[in-house]
Amino acid sequence: MARATWILAATTTLGVATSIWLFLDNRSLRSELDDRSPVAAATPTEKAVAERAPDPWTATAPAQKVVMKPGEKPALPEQNPT
Repeated sequence: MARATWILAATTTLGVATSIWLFLDNRSLRSELDDRSPVAAATPTEKAVAERAPDPWTATAPAQKVVMKPGEKPALPEQNPT
């Protein structure tokens, strides 16, 4: 039983040490990101949007109106008792 206790203590210590190291490393990485100057995101202008090729998926689909008319209710096929 003593061996199992030592193994549990060793793995717990390793886990806690790893968690502390990852926490501190994450904080330093976040502070490095905060120190960077923000890069301006590229936003498309209206001219660039107009020059863009049409989407082939939507360009080939014809625009159709779907007409919903009331009609017969669908019926299930009759079941034959066996």
